[in-house]
Amino acid sequence: MEIVELPLNKITISSDNTRKDLLSGTDEINLDDLAHSIQEFGLLSPLIVTKKQNKYEIIAGQRRFLACQKLHLQSIPCIVKENMEQSEAITLSLIENVQRVDMSPIDKSEAYKKLLKKFNDIELLSNYVGVGVPTIRKYISLLNLSPVLQQRIDSREGTIGVDALSKLGKAFPDHLQQETVYDKLKGFNQKVQIEMIKRTEGEIDNLDNVVTDAQIGIFDMKVCSRGLCDLIPPDFEEILREELQKRRKLSWLEFFMRVASTASTGIDLASFSKD
Repeated sequence: MEIVELPLNKITISSDNTRKDLLSGTDEINLDDLAHSIQEFGLLSPLIVTKKQNKYEIIAGQRRFLACQKLHLQSIPCIVKENMEQSEAITLSLIENVQRVDMSPIDKSEAYKKLLKKFNDIELLSNYVGVGVPTIRKYISLLNLSPVLQQRIDSREGTIGVDALSKLGKAFPDHLQQETVYDKLKGFNQKVQIEMIKRTEGEIDNLDNVVTDAQIGIFDMKVCSRGLCDLIPPDFEEILREELQKRRKLSWLEFFMRVASTASTGIDLASFSKD
């Protein structure tokens, strides 16, 4: 495999490249870090390019190319793929990108969507890129989010994880409702966000009560993970809300014992173990 030095002014970024976060400038901090590393240690991995008329189009290595531009380098090492079909070049570029951990969620979603269209089989795509089918489906589902949310996620303003965002898009197809729920979920960890989305049952009218429950700890994830949330009767939850606000420092067993003394619930407290 021959590595050649190519002038930077002869290298172009493909219009099919999915790294929109790089082109828009939202990844400037990471690019600065990469440029500093290249200046310190040199470019350790050459770009992969294909010749297109009198230019060379990047297949893999857009971040490295932009970082080298920042350093005003005159030339960089490249591997030239000869006689490569455009569809093959696009596929290789997409695969190289989705395997990067720093790729923005929406760019990755777009890449998976394009790859799935080319492979036409999600299992085959999964095996090819080494990523599970549920993960691919999860990312593609982010494209059901409103354009406003997609922009916020890509601009690094996002405060909600990919798992929760995927469930948000499925539970609330309406874009305005998605944005309302998104704003309400901020400030909670992703496990709680997912539980909140689940408890709304896809109804925006349930959102405020669910947020209140989350704020006072009515479905603390340690308890819900043991299956205790499903055991709490609706009339008991009102007492829980009041008592949780007063006794947040009690152990769960002590807490339930105190609440049970004020209500007849029929719950077997002996089945609850202390933390």
